[in-house]
Amino acid sequence: MDLALTILDGLRQIYGLRDAIRRQRHENRKTYLRMMEIYVELQLSAPLQENPTIQRTNAIEKFASAVDSFSKYLRKYHDMHRV
Repeated sequence: MDLALTILDGLRQIYGLRDAIRRQRHENRKTYLRMMEIYVELQLSAPLQENPTIQRTNAIEKFASAVDSFSKYLRKYHDMHRV
């Protein structure tokens, strides 16, 4: 379950950087929409700690990596435009 919680935390960070996403929306639109669909689905489901059906599969690990990479990219882009 730690991986699922890490993914959810990454999605929350991405949501928090939505202004950076808006500025880069042409490049990020597909990725953003896919991640937000999953974010909404996770928010509407039972708490992750209580959901035994989430498995640590290769697909979830790949998604976790994508969330992490996208989140880092957005933080970097957001920080560059603060100056």
